[in-house]
Amino acid sequence: AAILCTHHHNDHVGGVYRLVELYNVPVYGPQLENIPCISHMLDEGDVIEIAELKIKLNVIDIPGHTHGHIAYLGIGGVFCGDTLFGCGCGRLFEGTAAQLFHSLQRLVNLPDETKVYCGHEYTEANIRFALVCEPDNAQLKLRQADVQTLRAAGQPTLPSTIALEKATNPFLRCAQPSVIATALSIASPPAAAKGILIVAAAGGAKTISKIVLGAAGSIGFALIGAFGGIWLGLRKQLKGAIDQEERRGLIRSATINSIASVLFMVCAIVLARYDDGWVLPVLAMLAFMAVIFHQSIVVQPRVLAPRHAREAQRNPVLAARMRRRERIQCWLGATVGFVCGFGGMIAGLIASGRL
Repeated sequence: AAILCTHHHNDHVGGVYRLVELYNVPVYGPQLENIPCISHMLDEGDVIEIAELKIKLNVIDIPGHTHGHIAYLGIGGVFCGDTLFGCGCGRLFEGTAAQLFHSLQRLVNLPDETKVYCGHEYTEANIRFALVCEPDNAQLKLRQADVQTLRAAGQPTLPSTIALEKATNPFLRCAQPSVIATALSIASPPAAAKGILIVAAAGGAKTISKIVLGAAGSIGFALIGAFGGIWLGLRKQLKGAIDQEERRGLIRSATINSIASVLFMVCAIVLARYDDGWVLPVLAMLAFMAVIFHQSIVVQPRVLAPRHAREAQRNPVLAARMRRRERIQCWLGATVGFVCGFGGMIAGLIASGRL
């Protein structure tokens, strides 16, 4: 009948072109965002009618997650995209904390029975954060038990209701003393102690300290993985009896690949922080690991091949032993790079607020 878009992130609109090709239906979306496949631009106060389903939906602006984010209100529910989640809210990508707060207040003022249809199944993870804010909230504990039962059975926790979110979602409970106390204990400096909303929304429901430590840890793993993993296999080889051409070749390739691997790691961190999807961050991380493996397993043996050939002519037994030892060193370097790449990925996910 129709396709409704709330904002421009690829995990929400990436498949629209294909759907339009298959079904040739109208596409509705926010006027303030660049979504090329939209056929009907919408803004605050617009009303859309889907005749086939006999429904009307009102459009409301709820910026914060993105600059032009909208929601669709009607048929007893609100389709709010990534602004409000079950027991949580969306991260700040383009808007301000004040905008997101205002948007959440608009949603919280809807009738209690309004069903909340959000864009992601994050409820179980969000509840863990909410319990940090309000460990004595009895309704929140009951919700956690219900959600765990649903997820164990493979069932969704959505839709929620405005009443349930008002009772359990810390981002809608900023005036509660327990939530304010948590915000003050996390933010510490007076200028930062503006409420748990600003702290958590800016970090994807994570504290600022975790973001900083996660990013630093991820970059640290990148440096260790790149320089440690690549250069570990070279250390003894550079000390051995190899000619200057081989030495220069090893150093040149190792330097290029070290820089490339660090750049890929940084790309993975940035993409994990600013891209809602997983494909690009994972591809960047795989590229990081591939560069290290290529250097350790392919480039180094190829550069050293002429020396191996010469040594084989002089002393085949010694040459075979040398190749075996160097092969072990290369694989050890690759393993270090792989482990550090995985560690960097975990740290990057912490930094991005996904763990």
